[in-house]
Amino acid sequence: MLTKLQSLVAAHDVAINKRFNSLLVEMRIAQETNSRLQKYQQGKTLDLIDALRVNILNYYHA
Repeated sequence: MLTKLQSLVAAHDVAINKRFNSLLVEMRIAQETNSRLQKYQQGKTLDLIDALRVNILNYYHA
């Protein structure tokens, strides 16, 4: 799902305002292992990116 989110952002289908700096930081440090988000990275919980991933779960990208 992280790859799907990355492709949506790269295609400008999802835009994130710069005031959501915490989310942007989480997107930079997020890692997936066996298609699962590693929810604790570098002393941070990745709750914001996890919520964004759940929100795009049923979004179809052509």
